[in-house]
Amino acid sequence: GNDLQNQAIDLGDAPTVQAEGQQWLCDRVPPEADTFSIVVPSRRARTIASTFLYGDDGDLVIEVYDSDQMLLGTTAFVARGNSKQCVVIEPAMGADRQLYVRLVPLSINRIIQQDERLDYGLVVVDGDACDAIGPPAPGVDWPRIP
Repeated sequence: GNDLQNQAIDLGDAPTVQAEGQQWLCDRVPPEADTFSIVVPSRRARTIASTFLYGDDGDLVIEVYDSDQMLLGTTAFVARGNSKQCVVIEPAMGADRQLYVRLVPLSINRIIQQDERLDYGLVVVDGDACDAIGPPAPGVDWPRIP
């Protein structure tokens, strides 16, 4: 699996990238997590968004770490109930930044979907685009990482 930072799936530095195929997190103890690495070019913003069926399939959070495994931001504190999670990486001067995006399940509904996994999509897009990525989540203040 790609639970750990050194096992991260590399998504590179493209302005728009979608994780290949369907991703999922399994209902395990300890909880499974998926880790991806991205490169944010100097002076560019990136939006990281994950979409899934909230409630019917479960819930997840996005965590963003630097290469020293320091947590830079998380969606753990936004209002729940959305079928999307989103983080904005704000433009920064200096070198390109290597960041690690970790998706962690909060809950997995094994009854309705009759499976033990939470399916999700992951996309990284150029700029500040949480509102442009569906489904809408009005009033949610997505985390921003300077």
